[in-house]
Amino acid sequence: MIEGPSPAPPKGMNPALKWVLIGCGGFLLFIVVVLAIATSLFVRKARQVKADLAAKGIQVDTSHGFKGAAFGLTVGLVRSMEPAVLMALPKEEHPAANKAFADLAAKGSALTHQDMQDLDAAVGDYNAANKALADAGKPPFDTDAARRFVKALQTIADRH
Repeated sequence: MIEGPSPAPPKGMNPALKWVLIGCGGFLLFIVVVLAIATSLFVRKARQVKADLAAKGIQVDTSHGFKGAAFGLTVGLVRSMEPAVLMALPKEEHPAANKAFADLAAKGSALTHQDMQDLDAAVGDYNAANKALADAGKPPFDTDAARRFVKALQTIADRH
C-alpha cells in the first residue's frame, strides 16, 4: 500500500497572538466597566444635588443634556447663595439682588462657557472677601463683595 504525503498539521493561532488579544479584550472590558461606574456615580451625585436644591425651593433645568445639566446645577448652587447675599445687603437693595438671581436662573440653559468662568470668578471673589472677614474675627457678610456679586450676576444674565 502506497501512502501519500501526510496531511499538513492544522494551522492554529499563534499562542502569543492569542494572549495579546485576550489581554486587549480584558483591558477594553475593564475600561468599559470603569466608565460605567464613573457615569453611575456622577448621575447619582447630580440627582442628589438636584434634590437638595429642590428641597430649598430651587428648581434646576436639566433638560438640555449633559452640558445643560452641569450649567443648571451650577446656577442652582449659585442660587442657594441668595440668602447669605441678602443678609449682607441693606433691605433696599434686596429687590435688585432678587432680580439678579432670578434673571440668572431664567437664563441658565443659555449660559456659555465664558459665562460660567465669569460666574466662577464672581463666586470666588465673594467667598474670598467673606473668608477674609471671618479670618479677622468679624461677621462674614461683606456688603461690598455682595454688591459686586449681584452686579456680576446681573451682567452675566443681561448678556442673553
